[in-house]
Amino acid sequence: MKGSRRRAIAAALAGLVALAGAAPAWAIEPGALPEPVWWRPAPVLSLIEDPLGAIPRGARFEAEAEWAPLYADRDGGRFEQARRTLRLRVPAAGWRLAGELEARDNVARAGDGPWALGAEQPLGVRGALGVMRAGRRFAGAVAGGAREGRPGAAAGGRLLLLPGAEFGVGLSLWPERGQLEARWDDIAVRAFGHWTDRRAHWNLSLGRTQGLRVSLGQESLDRVADAPGEGDWIAPEAAWRASRFTLSGPGLHGRWEGSVEYGEGRQGLCVWRDGARYGRMTGPVTNGLVALGWSAARAPVALRAWAGRWRGEERGSLALWPFDDLGGLLGTRQVAHSNGSLDHVGLALDRSVGPGAGWDGGLALWSLSPRADYASWHSTVLGLGRTDESAGTVTLRSALLLGVRAAAGLRVAGTRIRLEGVQWLPLRVERAGTAAGGGSAGTPGVAVGGASSSGGTVLRISVIAAE
Repeated sequence: MKGSRRRAIAAALAGLVALAGAAPAWAIEPGALPEPVWWRPAPVLSLIEDPLGAIPRGARFEAEAEWAPLYADRDGGRFEQARRTLRLRVPAAGWRLAGELEARDNVARAGDGPWALGAEQPLGVRGALGVMRAGRRFAGAVAGGAREGRPGAAAGGRLLLLPGAEFGVGLSLWPERGQLEARWDDIAVRAFGHWTDRRAHWNLSLGRTQGLRVSLGQESLDRVADAPGEGDWIAPEAAWRASRFTLSGPGLHGRWEGSVEYGEGRQGLCVWRDGARYGRMTGPVTNGLVALGWSAARAPVALRAWAGRWRGEERGSLALWPFDDLGGLLGTRQVAHSNGSLDHVGLALDRSVGPGAGWDGGLALWSLSPRADYASWHSTVLGLGRTDESAGTVTLRSALLLGVRAAAGLRVAGTRIRLEGVQWLPLRVERAGTAAGGGSAGTPGVAVGGASSSGGTVLRISVIAAE
Protein backbone atom coordinates (compact mmCIF):
# COMPACT_ATOMS: atom_id res chain seq x y z
CA MET A 1 0.00 0.00 0.00
CA LYS A 2 1.37 3.40 -0.93
CA GLY A 3 2.62 5.68 1.82
CA SER A 4 0.24 8.47 0.79
CA ARG A 5 -2.70 6.13 1.06
CA ARG A 6 -1.60 4.98 4.50
CA ARG A 7 -1.28 8.57 5.66
CA ALA A 8 -4.73 9.27 4.28
CA ILE A 9 -6.15 6.34 6.22
CA ALA A 10 -4.43 7.63 9.37
CA ALA A 11 -5.88 11.11 8.91
CA ALA A 12 -9.35 9.69 8.26
CA LEU A 13 -9.08 7.45 11.30
CA ALA A 14 -8.02 10.34 13.52
CA GLY A 15 -11.09 12.36 12.48
CA LEU A 16 -13.60 9.52 12.51
CA VAL A 17 -15.20 10.03 15.90
CA ALA A 18 -15.11 13.83 15.84
CA LEU A 19 -17.12 13.91 12.63
CA ALA A 20 -19.49 11.06 13.42
CA GLY A 21 -20.40 12.68 16.72
CA ALA A 22 -21.48 15.94 15.11
CA ALA A 23 -25.01 16.50 16.42
CA PRO A 24 -26.90 19.25 18.22
CA ALA A 25 -26.13 19.31 21.93
CA TRP A 26 -29.05 18.34 24.19
CA ALA A 27 -27.32 19.84 27.21
CA ILE A 28 -23.60 19.77 27.91
CA GLU A 29 -22.79 16.69 25.83
CA PRO A 30 -19.44 15.30 24.65
CA GLY A 31 -19.39 17.40 21.48
CA ALA A 32 -16.52 19.89 21.23
CA LEU A 33 -18.75 22.76 20.01
CA PRO A 34 -19.37 24.93 23.10
CA GLU A 35 -22.90 25.95 24.01
CA PRO A 36 -22.26 29.72 23.64
CA VAL A 37 -21.74 29.33 19.87
CA TRP A 38 -25.51 28.96 19.42
CA TRP A 39 -26.36 32.09 21.52
CA ARG A 40 -29.90 30.84 22.05
CA PRO A 41 -32.43 32.93 23.98
CA ALA A 42 -33.96 29.75 25.45
CA PRO A 43 -33.12 26.02 25.51
CA VAL A 44 -34.27 23.86 22.60
CA LEU A 45 -37.15 21.67 23.73
CA SER A 46 -38.34 18.53 21.98
CA LEU A 47 -41.58 16.72 22.71
CA ILE A 48 -39.98 13.30 22.38
CA GLU A 49 -37.02 14.13 24.65
CA ASP A 50 -38.67 16.39 27.26
CA PRO A 51 -42.50 16.36 27.01
CA LEU A 52 -42.95 18.07 30.38
CA GLY A 53 -40.90 21.04 29.16
CA ALA A 54 -42.28 21.21 25.62
CA ILE A 55 -46.03 20.83 26.20
CA PRO A 56 -46.92 23.59 28.71
CA ARG A 57 -45.96 26.63 26.64
CA GLY A 58 -48.92 28.93 26.01
CA ALA A 59 -48.98 28.92 22.20
CA ARG A 60 -51.48 26.75 20.35
CA PHE A 61 -49.38 26.69 17.20
CA GLU A 62 -45.63 27.02 16.93
CA ALA A 63 -43.26 26.70 13.98
CA GLU A 64 -39.51 27.06 14.46
CA ALA A 65 -36.48 26.61 12.23
CA GLU A 66 -32.76 26.92 12.88
CA TRP A 67 -29.95 26.75 10.33
CA ALA A 68 -26.34 26.70 11.41
CA PRO A 69 -23.87 26.74 8.51
CA LEU A 70 -21.16 27.00 11.15
CA TYR A 71 -18.09 26.33 9.05
CA ALA A 72 -17.01 26.13 5.42
CA ASP A 73 -13.34 25.99 4.39
CA ARG A 74 -11.71 26.40 1.00
CA ASP A 75 -10.12 22.95 1.32
CA GLY A 76 -13.54 21.26 1.43
CA GLY A 77 -14.19 21.29 5.16
CA ARG A 78 -17.85 21.81 6.03
CA PHE A 79 -20.03 21.67 9.13
CA GLU A 80 -23.75 22.41 8.93
CA GLN A 81 -26.83 21.66 10.99
CA ALA A 82 -30.52 22.31 10.38
CA ARG A 83 -33.63 21.79 12.50
CA ARG A 84 -37.27 22.54 11.67
CA THR A 85 -40.11 21.99 14.14
CA LEU A 86 -43.89 22.23 13.86
CA ARG A 87 -45.83 21.91 17.14
CA LEU A 88 -49.57 22.06 17.94
CA ARG A 89 -51.05 22.21 21.46
CA VAL A 90 -54.69 21.66 22.47
CA PRO A 91 -56.11 22.10 26.02
CA ALA A 92 -58.78 19.52 26.94
CA ALA A 93 -60.58 19.65 30.32
CA GLY A 94 -57.60 19.74 32.64
CA TRP A 95 -55.37 17.87 30.21
CA ARG A 96 -53.13 19.25 27.53
CA LEU A 97 -52.40 17.50 24.26
CA ALA A 98 -49.58 18.22 21.83
CA GLY A 99 -48.35 17.00 18.48
CA GLU A 100 -44.95 17.61 16.93
CA LEU A 101 -43.16 17.10 13.64
CA GLU A 102 -39.42 17.67 13.55
CA ALA A 103 -36.95 17.45 10.66
CA ARG A 104 -33.19 17.47 11.29
CA ASP A 105 -30.07 16.95 9.23
CA ASN A 106 -26.40 17.32 10.19
CA VAL A 107 -23.36 17.24 7.92
CA ALA A 108 -19.65 17.34 8.77
CA ARG A 109 -16.97 16.91 6.07
CA ALA A 110 -13.20 17.28 5.77
CA GLY A 111 -10.68 16.82 2.96
CA ASP A 112 -10.77 17.66 -0.73
CA GLY A 113 -7.90 15.91 -2.46
CA PRO A 114 -6.37 12.44 -2.15
CA TRP A 115 -8.64 11.79 0.83
CA ALA A 116 -12.01 12.94 2.12
CA LEU A 117 -14.15 12.04 5.12
CA GLY A 118 -17.74 12.91 5.92
CA ALA A 119 -20.23 12.04 8.65
CA GLU A 120 -23.91 12.76 8.22
CA GLN A 121 -27.26 12.36 9.90
CA PRO A 122 -29.43 12.54 6.75
CA LEU A 123 -32.63 14.53 6.65
CA GLY A 124 -35.25 12.64 8.62
CA VAL A 125 -38.68 13.49 9.99
CA ARG A 126 -39.87 12.28 13.35
CA GLY A 127 -43.39 12.65 14.64
CA ALA A 128 -44.60 12.55 18.24
CA LEU A 129 -47.82 12.87 20.24
CA GLY A 130 -47.85 13.82 23.91
CA VAL A 131 -50.27 14.37 26.77
CA MET A 132 -49.80 16.28 30.03
CA ARG A 133 -51.73 16.54 33.27
CA ALA A 134 -50.89 19.24 35.82
CA GLY A 135 -52.18 19.75 39.34
CA ARG A 136 -51.25 21.94 42.30
CA ARG A 137 -48.49 19.62 43.56
CA PHE A 138 -47.76 17.29 40.65
CA ALA A 139 -47.40 17.44 36.87
CA GLY A 140 -46.70 14.54 34.51
CA ALA A 141 -46.36 14.06 30.77
CA VAL A 142 -45.75 11.18 28.35
CA ALA A 143 -45.02 11.17 24.63
CA GLY A 144 -44.54 8.61 21.93
CA GLY A 145 -43.60 8.73 18.30
CA ALA A 146 -41.72 7.12 15.45
CA ARG A 147 -38.95 7.77 12.96
CA GLU A 148 -38.93 5.71 9.79
CA GLY A 149 -41.04 3.05 11.48
CA ARG A 150 -38.83 2.80 14.59
CA PRO A 151 -40.69 3.76 17.79
CA GLY A 152 -39.54 6.15 20.50
CA ALA A 153 -40.98 7.27 23.85
CA ALA A 154 -40.42 9.78 26.65
CA ALA A 155 -41.89 10.61 30.07
CA GLY A 156 -41.40 13.28 32.70
CA GLY A 157 -42.76 14.26 36.09
CA ARG A 158 -42.52 17.20 38.49
CA LEU A 159 -43.44 17.13 42.22
CA LEU A 160 -43.83 20.06 44.62
CA LEU A 161 -42.23 18.65 47.78
CA LEU A 162 -42.66 21.77 49.95
CA PRO A 163 -43.43 25.42 49.24
CA GLY A 164 -40.41 26.51 47.21
CA ALA A 165 -39.01 22.97 46.81
CA GLU A 166 -39.58 21.16 43.52
CA PHE A 167 -38.22 17.87 42.13
CA GLY A 168 -38.35 16.83 38.48
CA VAL A 169 -37.31 13.73 36.56
CA GLY A 170 -37.47 12.58 32.95
CA LEU A 171 -36.28 9.89 30.55
CA SER A 172 -36.47 9.17 26.83
CA LEU A 173 -35.60 6.45 24.33
CA TRP A 174 -35.27 7.59 20.75
CA PRO A 175 -33.90 5.93 17.58
CA GLU A 176 -31.32 7.72 15.43
CA ARG A 177 -29.45 6.96 12.23
CA GLY A 178 -26.36 8.20 10.42
CA GLN A 179 -23.81 7.42 7.76
CA LEU A 180 -20.08 7.76 7.24
CA GLU A 181 -18.34 8.27 3.91
CA ALA A 182 -14.58 7.90 3.47
CA ARG A 183 -12.43 8.13 0.35
CA TRP A 184 -8.69 7.86 -0.19
CA ASP A 185 -7.26 7.64 -3.69
CA ASP A 186 -9.44 5.19 -5.62
CA ILE A 187 -11.01 3.52 -2.57
CA ALA A 188 -14.39 4.69 -1.25
CA VAL A 189 -16.42 3.38 1.67
CA ARG A 190 -19.97 4.29 2.71
CA ALA A 191 -21.16 2.88 6.03
CA PHE A 192 -24.61 3.22 7.61
CA GLY A 193 -25.76 2.86 11.19
CA HIS A 194 -28.81 2.83 13.46
CA TRP A 195 -28.70 3.38 17.19
CA THR A 196 -30.83 4.37 20.19
CA ASP A 197 -30.18 7.36 22.45
CA ARG A 198 -31.18 6.67 26.04
CA ARG A 199 -31.44 9.89 28.04
CA ALA A 200 -32.35 10.57 31.65
CA HIS A 201 -32.29 13.65 33.88
CA TRP A 202 -33.37 14.89 37.29
CA ASN A 203 -33.46 18.35 38.88
CA LEU A 204 -34.05 19.69 42.39
CA SER A 205 -34.88 23.39 42.89
CA LEU A 206 -35.09 25.18 46.24
CA GLY A 207 -36.09 28.76 46.95
CA ARG A 208 -38.57 31.42 45.92
CA THR A 209 -39.14 32.41 42.31
CA GLN A 210 -38.23 36.09 42.89
CA GLY A 211 -35.78 35.47 45.74
CA LEU A 212 -32.68 33.38 46.23
CA ARG A 213 -32.97 30.06 44.36
CA VAL A 214 -30.70 27.02 44.15
CA SER A 215 -30.95 24.30 41.51
CA LEU A 216 -29.03 21.03 41.20
CA GLY A 217 -29.43 18.46 38.44
CA GLN A 218 -27.82 15.62 36.53
CA GLU A 219 -28.18 14.24 33.01
CA SER A 220 -27.07 11.07 31.28
CA LEU A 221 -26.79 9.78 27.74
CA ASP A 222 -26.14 6.18 26.67
CA ARG A 223 -25.87 5.48 22.95
CA VAL A 224 -26.53 1.86 22.01
CA ALA A 225 -26.04 0.75 18.40
CA ASP A 226 -28.16 -1.84 16.59
CA ALA A 227 -26.57 -5.06 15.36
CA PRO A 228 -24.68 -4.55 12.08
CA GLY A 229 -26.15 -5.84 8.84
CA GLU A 230 -24.64 -6.71 5.49
CA GLY A 231 -22.01 -4.45 3.93
CA ASP A 232 -20.33 -1.60 5.82
CA TRP A 233 -21.92 -0.41 9.06
CA ILE A 234 -21.06 2.07 11.79
CA ALA A 235 -21.85 1.60 15.46
CA PRO A 236 -21.42 4.76 17.58
CA GLU A 237 -20.90 4.39 21.31
CA ALA A 238 -21.37 6.88 24.14
CA ALA A 239 -21.67 6.80 27.91
CA TRP A 240 -22.01 10.32 29.30
CA ARG A 241 -22.86 11.82 32.69
CA ALA A 242 -23.16 15.55 33.43
CA SER A 243 -24.04 17.65 36.49
CA ARG A 244 -25.25 21.24 36.79
CA PHE A 245 -25.46 23.62 39.74
CA THR A 246 -27.23 26.99 39.49
CA LEU A 247 -27.59 29.79 42.04
CA SER A 248 -29.68 32.89 41.32
CA GLY A 249 -31.13 35.81 43.23
CA PRO A 250 -31.88 39.54 43.27
CA GLY A 251 -29.10 42.09 43.54
CA LEU A 252 -27.25 44.98 41.90
CA HIS A 253 -30.56 46.55 40.76
CA GLY A 254 -31.49 43.43 38.86
CA ARG A 255 -31.17 39.66 39.04
CA TRP A 256 -28.00 37.59 38.77
CA GLU A 257 -27.41 33.92 38.07
CA GLY A 258 -24.32 31.75 38.28
CA SER A 259 -23.99 28.20 36.99
CA VAL A 260 -21.40 25.44 36.89
CA GLU A 261 -21.68 22.50 34.48
CA TYR A 262 -19.38 19.51 34.18
CA GLY A 263 -19.64 16.25 32.29
CA GLU A 264 -17.42 13.28 31.54
CA GLY A 265 -17.67 9.95 29.80
CA ARG A 266 -16.48 7.92 26.84
CA GLN A 267 -17.42 7.99 23.19
CA GLY A 268 -16.35 5.96 20.22
CA LEU A 269 -17.19 4.41 16.90
CA CYS A 270 -16.89 0.92 15.41
CA VAL A 271 -16.89 0.08 11.71
CA TRP A 272 -18.13 -3.33 10.51
CA ARG A 273 -18.20 -5.18 7.20
CA ASP A 274 -20.55 -8.16 6.80
CA GLY A 275 -20.63 -8.74 10.56
CA ALA A 276 -16.83 -8.48 11.07
CA ARG A 277 -15.42 -5.47 12.88
CA TYR A 278 -12.42 -3.94 11.15
CA GLY A 279 -12.14 -0.53 12.80
CA ARG A 280 -12.68 1.01 16.21
CA MET A 281 -11.82 4.31 17.86
CA THR A 282 -12.72 5.20 21.43
CA GLY A 283 -11.57 7.38 24.30
CA PRO A 284 -12.52 9.56 27.27
CA VAL A 285 -13.98 13.05 26.95
CA THR A 286 -14.76 15.82 29.45
CA ASN A 287 -16.61 19.11 29.10
CA GLY A 288 -17.07 21.95 31.59
CA LEU A 289 -18.64 25.41 31.57
CA VAL A 290 -18.86 28.19 34.18
CA ALA A 291 -21.21 31.11 33.51
CA LEU A 292 -22.28 34.26 35.35
CA GLY A 293 -25.13 36.46 34.18
CA TRP A 294 -26.94 39.60 35.27
CA SER A 295 -30.13 41.24 33.95
CA ALA A 296 -31.26 44.74 34.88
CA ALA A 297 -34.58 45.18 36.63
CA ARG A 298 -35.67 48.38 34.85
CA ALA A 299 -33.96 48.07 31.47
CA PRO A 300 -33.90 45.37 28.77
CA VAL A 301 -30.18 44.78 29.28
CA ALA A 302 -28.37 41.59 30.26
CA LEU A 303 -24.68 40.82 30.74
CA ARG A 304 -23.17 37.33 30.59
CA ALA A 305 -19.64 35.98 31.05
CA TRP A 306 -18.45 32.39 30.65
CA ALA A 307 -15.40 30.17 30.61
CA GLY A 308 -15.21 26.57 29.46
CA ARG A 309 -12.90 23.67 28.74
CA TRP A 310 -13.31 20.57 26.57
CA ARG A 311 -10.89 17.63 26.51
CA GLY A 312 -10.93 14.51 24.35
CA GLU A 313 -8.62 11.61 23.61
CA GLU A 314 -9.07 8.91 20.98
CA ARG A 315 -7.20 5.68 20.34
CA GLY A 316 -8.10 3.49 17.43
CA SER A 317 -7.02 1.02 14.81
CA LEU A 318 -8.19 0.08 11.35
CA ALA A 319 -7.61 -3.39 9.85
CA LEU A 320 -6.42 -3.16 6.26
CA TRP A 321 -8.05 -6.29 4.89
CA PRO A 322 -11.09 -4.45 3.44
CA PHE A 323 -8.73 -2.27 1.37
CA ASP A 324 -5.65 -4.37 0.69
CA ASP A 325 -5.50 -8.15 0.12
CA LEU A 326 -1.91 -8.43 1.29
CA GLY A 327 -2.74 -6.49 4.44
CA GLY A 328 -5.49 -8.98 5.18
CA LEU A 329 -3.16 -11.96 4.81
CA LEU A 330 -0.53 -10.44 7.10
CA GLY A 331 -3.01 -9.13 9.69
CA THR A 332 -1.67 -5.59 9.51
CA ARG A 333 -3.46 -2.55 10.88
CA GLN A 334 -3.25 1.23 10.79
CA VAL A 335 -3.12 2.68 14.32
CA ALA A 336 -3.78 6.28 15.39
CA HIS A 337 -3.82 8.19 18.65
CA SER A 338 -5.18 11.73 18.93
CA ASN A 339 -5.65 14.31 21.68
CA GLY A 340 -7.66 17.51 21.53
CA SER A 341 -8.66 20.36 23.81
CA LEU A 342 -10.48 23.66 23.64
CA ASP A 343 -10.26 26.39 26.27
CA HIS A 344 -12.51 29.39 25.80
CA VAL A 345 -13.69 32.50 27.64
CA GLY A 346 -16.24 35.09 26.56
CA LEU A 347 -18.35 38.10 27.45
CA ALA A 348 -21.72 39.08 25.92
CA LEU A 349 -24.03 42.10 26.24
CA ASP A 350 -27.66 41.60 25.20
CA ARG A 351 -30.68 43.82 24.71
CA SER A 352 -33.96 41.93 24.90
CA VAL A 353 -37.50 43.30 24.63
CA GLY A 354 -39.37 40.06 25.37
CA PRO A 355 -41.69 38.05 23.12
CA GLY A 356 -43.55 40.98 21.58
CA ALA A 357 -42.80 43.16 18.58
CA GLY A 358 -39.60 45.13 18.28
CA TRP A 359 -35.93 44.46 17.81
CA ASP A 360 -33.17 43.23 20.04
CA GLY A 361 -29.59 42.14 19.69
CA GLY A 362 -26.23 41.75 21.32
CA LEU A 363 -22.46 41.93 21.05
CA ALA A 364 -19.88 39.45 22.34
CA LEU A 365 -16.14 38.87 22.49
CA TRP A 366 -14.95 35.27 22.62
CA SER A 367 -11.39 33.98 22.96
CA LEU A 368 -10.69 30.36 21.97
CA SER A 369 -7.49 28.34 22.42
CA PRO A 370 -7.64 24.96 20.64
CA ARG A 371 -4.98 22.26 20.81
CA ALA A 372 -4.86 19.00 18.87
CA ASP A 373 -2.22 16.47 17.91
CA TYR A 374 -2.08 12.97 16.49
CA ALA A 375 0.35 10.11 15.96
CA SER A 376 -0.12 7.16 13.64
CA TRP A 377 1.80 4.17 12.35
CA HIS A 378 1.38 1.08 10.24
CA SER A 379 1.73 -2.14 12.25
CA THR A 380 3.48 -4.84 10.27
CA VAL A 381 3.10 -8.64 10.30
CA LEU A 382 0.55 -9.69 12.95
CA GLY A 383 0.88 -6.30 14.59
CA LEU A 384 4.60 -6.71 15.39
CA GLY A 385 6.78 -3.73 14.49
CA ARG A 386 5.97 -0.30 13.09
CA THR A 387 6.46 1.47 9.78
CA ASP A 388 5.36 4.78 8.27
CA GLU A 389 5.25 6.52 11.63
CA SER A 390 3.93 10.07 11.47
CA ALA A 391 2.74 12.77 13.85
CA GLY A 392 1.32 16.26 13.62
CA THR A 393 -0.37 19.12 15.45
CA VAL A 394 -3.02 21.66 14.56
CA THR A 395 -1.39 25.00 13.76
CA LEU A 396 -4.20 27.17 15.13
CA ARG A 397 -3.18 28.44 18.55
CA SER A 398 -5.78 31.05 19.44
CA ALA A 399 -8.60 33.08 17.96
CA LEU A 400 -10.45 36.17 19.12
CA LEU A 401 -13.99 36.34 17.75
CA LEU A 402 -16.53 39.15 17.62
CA GLY A 403 -20.13 37.99 17.91
CA VAL A 404 -23.09 39.97 16.61
CA ARG A 405 -26.70 38.98 17.27
CA ALA A 406 -29.69 40.76 15.73
CA ALA A 407 -33.39 39.90 15.96
CA ALA A 408 -36.64 41.48 14.85
CA GLY A 409 -40.16 40.64 16.00
CA LEU A 410 -43.53 41.38 14.44
CA ARG A 411 -47.03 40.80 15.84
CA VAL A 412 -49.86 40.28 13.33
CA ALA A 413 -53.40 39.32 14.38
CA GLY A 414 -52.22 37.65 17.58
CA THR A 415 -49.36 35.83 15.84
CA ARG A 416 -45.72 36.57 16.67
CA ILE A 417 -43.10 36.30 13.94
CA ARG A 418 -39.44 36.47 14.91
CA LEU A 419 -36.28 36.39 12.79
CA GLU A 420 -32.87 36.12 14.43
CA GLY A 421 -29.30 35.89 13.17
CA VAL A 422 -25.95 35.28 14.88
CA GLN A 423 -22.59 35.90 13.21
CA TRP A 424 -19.13 35.18 14.62
CA LEU A 425 -16.29 37.10 12.97
CA PRO A 426 -12.53 36.53 13.49
CA LEU A 427 -10.73 39.62 14.80
CA ARG A 428 -7.37 38.01 15.49
CA VAL A 429 -6.06 34.53 14.62
CA GLU A 430 -2.71 33.16 15.74
CA ARG A 431 -1.12 30.08 14.16
CA ALA A 432 2.10 28.22 14.88
CA GLY A 433 4.65 27.45 12.19
CA THR A 434 3.78 30.47 10.01
CA ALA A 435 5.38 33.84 9.72
CA ALA A 436 3.67 37.13 10.41
CA GLY A 437 4.65 40.01 8.19
CA GLY A 438 7.22 37.95 6.29
CA GLY A 439 8.97 36.50 9.35
CA SER A 440 10.87 33.23 9.35
CA ALA A 441 9.11 29.90 9.20
CA GLY A 442 8.56 28.13 12.47
CA THR A 443 7.65 31.29 14.40
CA PRO A 444 4.10 31.95 15.52
CA GLY A 445 2.12 34.04 13.07
CA VAL A 446 -0.73 36.45 13.74
CA ALA A 447 -3.43 37.33 11.24
CA VAL A 448 -5.99 40.11 11.73
CA GLY A 449 -9.32 39.35 10.06
CA GLY A 450 -9.43 37.73 6.62
CA ALA A 451 -9.46 33.98 7.27
CA SER A 452 -9.41 31.23 4.66
CA SER A 453 -12.71 29.91 5.96
CA SER A 454 -16.22 31.28 6.39
CA GLY A 455 -19.07 30.51 8.70
CA GLY A 456 -19.87 31.05 12.33
CA THR A 457 -23.43 31.81 11.24
CA VAL A 458 -26.68 30.79 12.95
CA LEU A 459 -30.13 31.71 11.59
CA ARG A 460 -33.44 31.21 13.39
CA ILE A 461 -37.06 31.95 12.56
CA SER A 462 -40.22 31.28 14.57
CA VAL A 463 -43.96 31.76 14.05
CA ILE A 464 -46.07 31.51 17.22
CA ALA A 465 -49.85 31.79 17.46
CA ALA A 466 -50.86 32.61 21.04
CA GLU A 467 -53.98 31.24 22.70
